[in-house]
Amino acid sequence: MAEATATHRSAVSRLVKQLEMKEYVKKETSPNDHRGVLLSLTELGQRKIIDALNEKEIVFYERISQWIAATK
Repeated sequence: MAEATATHRSAVSRLVKQLEMKEYVKKETSPNDHRGVLLSLTELGQRKIIDALNEKEIVFYERISQWIAATK
């Protein structure tokens, strides 16, 4: 994750711990490489992402609707 997000490993580790505490993700040991860790979204995490995307969409459409109204 650190490489994919261009973030320091310690910052990713802190973020994952926070997400685990909020029960948004669960962490499991990789079955292929017992040193690796697999992260997956919980049902709560999935709902939070959907809610965030919906909110982002609402804000976006509110902003562009103002542009459309201003051009009329």
